[in-house]
Amino acid sequence: WAWKSRYLRFAAGVKHFRAPFRGLEITSVPEADDITYFQCRLRTDLLEHLDTGVYIEVEVMANPDNVSFAVVDFEAGGCSSVTFSPDTGAVIRERKVQEPPRKV
Repeated sequence: WAWKSRYLRFAAGVKHFRAPFRGLEITSVPEADDITYFQCRLRTDLLEHLDTGVYIEVEVMANPDNVSFAVVDFEAGGCSSVTFSPDTGAVIRERKVQEPPRKV
């Protein structure tokens, strides 16, 4: 039953954005070139052992302020993110190499 509740949380969250854009749609953007984060959570530790991936589709009807969309794992102690820029079509995967301050 635990997997069912995790799935229901994911299914509800995948359609929403986090603050400051909360909700199903972004209708105004306070700053140009901003990044919005999806509300859903992905267990990347479980996905890395599979031969399949995750497919997320976003419909962008207009993007005058060049908003990008991202999935990150920083809050859970992770070190990576995937960002999509609708204007350029670029998908960028980033991984933190080292946390500051650097130790010598």
